[in-house]
Amino acid sequence: MADALDSRGASRRQAVHTVLTQALDWDTHLRWETDLPSALAEPVPEHGVLITPEIGFYAEPSTALEDNPVDADEDSDEAVPAAATTGPWRMLGTISEWGTNPLLRTTTGGWSASPVERLAVMLRARDVPVGVVTDGRWWAIVWAPIGGTTGAAVWDASLWGEEPESFASFVALLQRSRFLAVAHDDTLPELLAESLDAQEQVTETLGLQVRDAVELLLETLDRL
Repeated sequence: MADALDSRGASRRQAVHTVLTQALDWDTHLRWETDLPSALAEPVPEHGVLITPEIGFYAEPSTALEDNPVDADEDSDEAVPAAATTGPWRMLGTISEWGTNPLLRTTTGGWSASPVERLAVMLRARDVPVGVVTDGRWWAIVWAPIGGTTGAAVWDASLWGEEPESFASFVALLQRSRFLAVAHDDTLPELLAESLDAQEQVTETLGLQVRDAVELLLETLDRL
């Protein structure tokens, strides 16, 4: 990350890849740039824009079950469900030009929208409620449920060395285990949906870093 900052973004793609593979441990679940199928791209014909994902977290249902063994209570008739979504794509994301604020609107083809808003269009079209947009320095988790409000929580990677708790909350929400090694109700989409439906804070059984990060995201839902 320091190299990306020092080079003013010249190495931002390598920095992003390093965060995803090392800090977040996405490992073989990461789909990167040309690894993602072109069918995931979403055209916006009225503006002549094609929104193309460059980041993806991919997990077949069988893989999720292997990574998330469920221990059923011998006295229980029902096991805790494994983390799963309706498809193999748990998250999709885009990489912006260096210095792009993910919440700042720019105009392309007459379409005035921020990177967060553009990504939200693709997420809803692909029924993937959570995504990430980054320029290497700014990282935004995007919440875009079908029929719901778009929300985003933004981290500044240049401050992670000075604010380790900020980095910890980021990792807590996006690390590999958040998609695979938790019960379905503890996945990020479920945490957000449950919190919004109940209009209450995330359950006290979650770690403080996770709750703080989710609450930050919830606080932005009506600002976009």
